[in-house]
Amino acid sequence: MAGYIGRAPLTAAVQNRKTFTATANQTTFSMAYQPGFLDVYMNGVKLKLGTDFTATNGTDIVLSTGCPVNTEVEGISFGNYDLFTTLRQFPFYKTDGSSDPINITNSKFPFFKANGSASDIGVT
Repeated sequence: MAGYIGRAPLTAAVQNRKTFTATANQTTFSMAYQPGFLDVYMNGVKLKLGTDFTATNGTDIVLSTGCPVNTEVEGISFGNYDLFTTLRQFPFYKTDGSSDPINITNSKFPFFKANGSASDIGVT
């Protein structure tokens, strides 16, 4: 990525959103996130990391100043998308029209044989 300045983007990412309604002077909101991959909004306005909020431990978002009651705070975290943890089982369709479930794990992937059977092979 010639000319790109900043963090390397994730190759494939998923968003996790959590919306909070603040109590009077609330400053801490809890959600899971990866430090450095979090956007925080207050009533739709994006907050600046380090100035308006801190988020360093992967669970707490701490605002610099307390919110008025009923203020909406939204956290959007970005995480890696991993096909092997998302897709664990899918159908394998045979020539006779029937199907068998094929399981995928992080270290094994099915190898399909000409006779329609499958066996796991290791992935490194």
